[in-house]
Amino acid sequence: MTEQQHIDQWIQRLSVSNPQLGGMPVCPFAANTVYRLVHTDLVTLDVPTDEFNLVIYVLPNQLSQSEISAYCDHLNLEYPQLIFLPDYSQRYTHINGVQTNNGQLNLILCQPKDKLIKARQSLKSTRYYSYWSKDYLKEITGEEL
Repeated sequence: MTEQQHIDQWIQRLSVSNPQLGGMPVCPFAANTVYRLVHTDLVTLDVPTDEFNLVIYVLPNQLSQSEISAYCDHLNLEYPQLIFLPDYSQRYTHINGVQTNNGQLNLILCQPKDKLIKARQSLKSTRYYSYWSKDYLKEITGEEL
């Protein structure tokens, strides 16, 4: 399976309604998101300057979880108009037992901050976040809802 196929299948999995999440998908907006897949070594990271929904950076497999997380922290400070979230291949992440990570590739997800915050705000009026652990919610959203 190619990386593109793997990412497409992952996004499809995130988009399916799930009974463990009250019938909601892991990511209610994933199905309709147009994304770009970009390979990077983290030395030369092309940060988008045009209008976009999602950039998925594919990273070298030898990078550690702490290296990827630290780099995302750096990027979030350097580009405050964007949000960079790590997705480490070997770290199983979940919401109420439903896997959220892709499980194969080291990735960084980049989204416009204003769009992501607007989407998160719309979910606050639902039961969506009630299935999240407090720690995972803080890690992903940076806040306690």
